[in-house]
Amino acid sequence: MNKLLLLSFCVLFSFFAKTAYAQPGFSCDNPIQITSLPYTTTDNTANYSDNPAIEGTPGAGGYGTTGAYLDGNDVVYVYTPAYSGEIQIKMTATEANSAIFVYSSCADIGVHCIAGYGDTQNGLRFLTLTVNSGQPYYIVLSSNSTTPTFHYDLTINFLCRPINITATNITSNSAVITWTNAFTADGTEVLILPYGANSVPTSDSVGITASSPSGHELSGLTPNTRYQFFVRSHCSMGLVGSWQSTIFKTLAPPPHCGEVFYDNGGVNGLYSSNGDFTTTICPNAGNEKVIVKFDSFDTQANYDGLYVFNGNSILAEQISSTNDAGNVPGGLAGSYWGTSIPGPFISTSTDGCLTFRFRSDSTTASIGWAAQVSCFSTNCVSPSNLNASLISDSSVTLAWTENSNANTWELIIVPYGDPSPLPDAIGQIITTNPFTVTGLNHNTN
Repeated sequence: MNKLLLLSFCVLFSFFAKTAYAQPGFSCDNPIQITSLPYTTTDNTANYSDNPAIEGTPGAGGYGTTGAYLDGNDVVYVYTPAYSGEIQIKMTATEANSAIFVYSSCADIGVHCIAGYGDTQNGLRFLTLTVNSGQPYYIVLSSNSTTPTFHYDLTINFLCRPINITATNITSNSAVITWTNAFTADGTEVLILPYGANSVPTSDSVGITASSPSGHELSGLTPNTRYQFFVRSHCSMGLVGSWQSTIFKTLAPPPHCGEVFYDNGGVNGLYSSNGDFTTTICPNAGNEKVIVKFDSFDTQANYDGLYVFNGNSILAEQISSTNDAGNVPGGLAGSYWGTSIPGPFISTSTDGCLTFRFRSDSTTASIGWAAQVSCFSTNCVSPSNLNASLISDSSVTLAWTENSNANTWELIIVPYGDPSPLPDAIGQIITTNPFTVTGLNHNTN
């Protein structure tokens, strides 16, 4: 009789155990399915059981949680997103010693979690998780043995927002803002405001549509002014994200002839890290060309480079150094870096302009540079077709084509490799063409 009762009890226990684990949420094999977002629910782990397959600590990557937060009653959810992006998980527990952990497979539960939060206090457990389309994510709610059950509110929603917002190609009156969409966006809205305590839009603020899904070009900005750029995403199901922002400052107006050209740190400051600044310097009059002569120069070698272009944009012909790309952001060769004085640079373009683009990485910033800007008139056209003949060990005869009916010229001879003379350099006045130069060093370029 006793054997019969024992057998009946075992059969009855087995029946109830199988019935319990057949209910969604009791095990990872049969989790509660989250089919769409946003998802919200209110429940209590007392309605579930302490699954012996889910015990102990959360496993590697426990996010600061080392306690046995899987020893209480367990509830298992699963969410398989249809899109890649970010989600936000909020679990508010009314009792202490509760936790929430996320796993990429059932086999990982208690072995390796990809997000989690366990606390000896009650309150909000808040997770932000980057998810991939088609990948199931198992969400486990549990607690330690001190608090075997607890009441909770669970909310899971999209994080409809852009990330990695960056200002590039900053000039005195323009900039380009780029970002990465953290979730599939149906549209993107932007606002640009002067930086300040009152320049924060609300959810009711209305912007304009971005010029592209992941970037926007700004123009007509005020020089030497700090701005705050806001962007928000419009996601599926009518969800509108919160405003995200970045702060940048336009450059000072380009220097004119007779002024000094400094890096964006100014006279005494260091230039910015993660910088991408473009300055175009043009002459005051249409018959002039720009000359930029550096008095000082100091940038981090191999990492922070100044590019020079012979014209009014970075699309003009580059005046390259012999440096390779190094580690300068953008990977373009030919920038100037280090402490050697570059140039001087003299525009030969039809617009008479020079354009400088400076790019810096995220680490060391230096004192940058100071350069004198001057202009010279092109009414007096330079000679052309300069050639050398009758070369001896100490003399040479020079001849050229005169293009302005001049009868007086100025001649400077320097060893090959020395910088070209600036227009204010003083040379030898000559009145004949051809002209023979004497007193040269033998066997010398």
